[in-house]
Amino acid sequence: MLSSLLSTGEGLSEIFGARQVLVGLAVNIGLAALGFLTASISLSGALVGLGLGTVVWSCLDWRGYLLLLAFFVIGTGTTRLGFQRKESLGLAEARRGRRGARNAIANMGVAAVCALLAVFTPLRELFVLAFAGSFAAATADTLESEIGQLWGGRPRLLTTWRAVPAGTDGGVSAVGTLAGAAGALVLSGLGWAVGFYAARGFVAVATAGFLATILESLIGATLERAGLLGNDAVNTLNTLAGALLAVAIWTLLVT
Repeated sequence: MLSSLLSTGEGLSEIFGARQVLVGLAVNIGLAALGFLTASISLSGALVGLGLGTVVWSCLDWRGYLLLLAFFVIGTGTTRLGFQRKESLGLAEARRGRRGARNAIANMGVAAVCALLAVFTPLRELFVLAFAGSFAAATADTLESEIGQLWGGRPRLLTTWRAVPAGTDGGVSAVGTLAGAAGALVLSGLGWAVGFYAARGFVAVATAGFLATILESLIGATLERAGLLGNDAVNTLNTLAGALLAVAIWTLLVT
């Protein structure tokens, strides 16, 4: 479908409808400007987020975009929560929590690819679930980290279960883990509530989001601590795991 449209000179507006693309662009310009003006994202983060967000709206309309928006609001809010305390402990995000282009790609890139594949393949249902699973994983990871650092006490390294300083890659706590599970449930429940997918999809996405954060902690405790992967790469793997797990769990539920 894509190759035939491009060969006749038609573009994205013909695939999705010009109005949908323009509405998505307008909404994302507003969100990017708001994020930049409130110091939530850098200029590069705003520009990359504008592009990825427009893709999401164009492919999956307002329901898909609602999950992106929920992740952005939850992530920004929890990053700023207790920021002065986290900063005094050396645990706060760099640049006072202002997210850049690399962070936007790490947390939204997999979702944008899934959104495109939901349009350009006959597997829309599967890629919708993968899309939601990636954002459930990203939200769970953010809550697990930010809430765990504030109120989780001294975490334990997932691979050895030894107590480690807060902020250690691969460190987990009961409070942080529960917060992550809650984040996955919220994102998954939001998609279900607006009819993005059925009840079994809700179960698959919520479970995938939570399991992906466990896997992310394992990667953090091994590859990231060894210096083989950076934080953005780990975040990308987390969202990819959420997407793949959502499809795998859904497949198990329907067979």
